[in-house]
Amino acid sequence: MNINFSFYFFIFIISYNSFILSYIAVPFNAYKNKKENPNEEFNIKQFFDNNFESQIYAKMYVGSPKKFIPVNLRMNNHGLILGYLCNNNLNCEESKYNINISSTFYGDQTKKIYYSQSQGSFFGKDAFYFYSNINMESNDEIKLSNMSFIYIPKEENNKDNKICGQLGLSVSPNFYLTEQVNFIKNLKKLEYINTYDFSIYFASDDEGILIFGEEPHYYLPNIFNINNLRKSNVLIDGYSNSFWRTEFTQIYFYIGEDKQKIKEGKNAVFSIENNYIIGSKCYQKMIEEKFFKKYLDEKICYYEKINEQKYIILICNKQSSFDINSFPTLYLYHRIFNYTFELTKEDLFVEKNNKYIFLIFFWDYGMNYFTLGKIFLRKYLFTFNIDSKSIGFYNVKSENNFNEKEKKSSSFIYKLIGIFIVLIIGIVGFFSAKKIYEQNRKRRLNEINEQYEYKSHDINNINYDNNEDKKVFLEIPSKT
Repeated sequence: MNINFSFYFFIFIISYNSFILSYIAVPFNAYKNKKENPNEEFNIKQFFDNNFESQIYAKMYVGSPKKFIPVNLRMNNHGLILGYLCNNNLNCEESKYNINISSTFYGDQTKKIYYSQSQGSFFGKDAFYFYSNINMESNDEIKLSNMSFIYIPKEENNKDNKICGQLGLSVSPNFYLTEQVNFIKNLKKLEYINTYDFSIYFASDDEGILIFGEEPHYYLPNIFNINNLRKSNVLIDGYSNSFWRTEFTQIYFYIGEDKQKIKEGKNAVFSIENNYIIGSKCYQKMIEEKFFKKYLDEKICYYEKINEQKYIILICNKQSSFDINSFPTLYLYHRIFNYTFELTKEDLFVEKNNKYIFLIFFWDYGMNYFTLGKIFLRKYLFTFNIDSKSIGFYNVKSENNFNEKEKKSSSFIYKLIGIFIVLIIGIVGFFSAKKIYEQNRKRRLNEINEQYEYKSHDINNINYDNNEDKKVFLEIPSKT
């Protein structure tokens, strides 16, 4: 009974953990901008430096004892990287992680690899702390051991003592070493998650949750329905296969009642790296001709060029005849998703120092596709799968408002389901183990009886004419 029960208990624990750890949740936040003086003259380069690049970082805790590390999100890079790679322009809580102090760190620092112009990098492993539920309460925290990453040590000329991270979520690696530290694949390999899906859920403009291992209809059933989920394969082109790229069937806007279709440059790349949007060359030409031309001619609107990055940005004076309310909404229709996405003037302009800044930037040398950044991913939730290389979208609008009440309700429901399943498994397992034990016991008793009868038969047929040995030995089967 002890052996059978132990075996069942082992299966029970595995089943329980498998259910509970079907996905992990990681909170993220936005870096705080450097404070800008509203009385200072507007500086487009300063605005670009402070706002264009992604300001989203995952709040991860690593090591034993656990220490906080801000980990920047990258959809067009690959793998989990930790080390001295912080951006000094971004402000957040400082990391205290130290591989020399963590008792759970493992890595051979003598086996150097070349990564990101650092010849002293090496592979490492350590314990990471995440949440097993989107509720993200303290009792939902779990410790995941042996998570792999590339570690970049401090260079001699690096005066910064802060450690940061980079979590690359691209479709495929551009560099073979990063495939070994593919965060999602390692989670799946270690059986911490069920699927290769991930999604980026914004609870507000500055915070949200990264979910790995399940699709949104699983962890937010009150908002998303599996019947409304549509999936499109990642678009592969001749430039790079690592981008989350898709193609819209139509991109257009209206001037009056006239529909203005963009005939070229309808591909788009999803990129959490950018706060804003980079427009295609074709869209730039059309929106300039159909809407901005008169304002450009009157010098009410004008282009600013960021020389180092080759971007050009449209800026319009607020205190002028510029009519922002007449700006045409941009529509992007996707046939497979069967949905028309909208970007309105509220999405596409920000006001700074009596200036309207158009948040669709353009390449100075003209790239004929869109890059959809945070302002698009904040408005529309997508789910991405790195194994099937597919992008999913729920094409029925729901209230995209995941408040605390819904979090706790969803968490409570799933915990009840988990408890119910565990009880059912426990009851079935107990009676199954009991039945197996009774069957085994009955079979062993029958074997004992059979062996006893067999030995008795042998005793009755002993030939006593042989006087060499007249002793009789009765063999009783040993109990097991």
